[in-house]
Amino acid sequence: MSDERAHDTASESKTSDGNLAAPDVANNEGGENDPVFAQEQQHLSDTYATLQSMAGALAVKMRKNEDAAAATKQQMVEEIKQNYGSDTDDAIRVAEQYGIAYRTVDLSETRGALVAALEKAGVELNNAAVSNIAPRLRMTALYAVAAAEHRLVAGTGNRSEAFMGYCTKWGDAAADFNPIADLSVTEVFEFLDYLDAPETIRHKAPSAGLFEGQTDEKEMGVSYAAIDRYMDGGTVTDAERAIIERFHRNSEHKRVGRKDYRAN
Repeated sequence: MSDERAHDTASESKTSDGNLAAPDVANNEGGENDPVFAQEQQHLSDTYATLQSMAGALAVKMRKNEDAAAATKQQMVEEIKQNYGSDTDDAIRVAEQYGIAYRTVDLSETRGALVAALEKAGVELNNAAVSNIAPRLRMTALYAVAAAEHRLVAGTGNRSEAFMGYCTKWGDAAADFNPIADLSVTEVFEFLDYLDAPETIRHKAPSAGLFEGQTDEKEMGVSYAAIDRYMDGGTVTDAERAIIERFHRNSEHKRVGRKDYRAN
């Protein structure tokens, strides 16, 4: 057998710990005294050593990525709990100021249990999937109350959010009626001033409460003032226009409703 044939038929093997091991070429024709053979043997050993090192580094990197993803999800769960507290306080202030009856339902544990159940089933949740669970759970709770007490669910989305598609499909975008659907964010704040709403509401940055510190404008990369100017035919910068038009274009599916297929 020639050296060339021996090299073609050499196969990979693994050590007991699962690492790559260089092929056993000690019995190949030519032996250790053959300079060419010895050089090729050394080259093979070096190559497999490099591959083994790369495989180890890749495994470490993958593990770090998995740990980072898990930490991010856990952080989001904890941050939503914090955000839940401040939003609840503000909602109670509004309800008490205007004499609105209210009840509080903490869905934090429900959300955590759902995330855990999905991951146990092998679903790899990304940040977008995790973030949108909360608004869908809120709407599930609202419709449960509505069904139990023969009520309707009121929507709270405004014209600016709808134009940008900044809402969760089948979450806060779901409702039986919406009394402020035709108001821009600018008009909503003006209306809050007219109603003398609590200061914490009037001066609070719009937020979906997806995670601690989250604001609509920071996440979209453009202000509601610019969005409202664009919708009303005002002046915006080229950068603002690009962001607004991209959001509007990509969210068209949220405004056209469900696609139903029927036989002709």
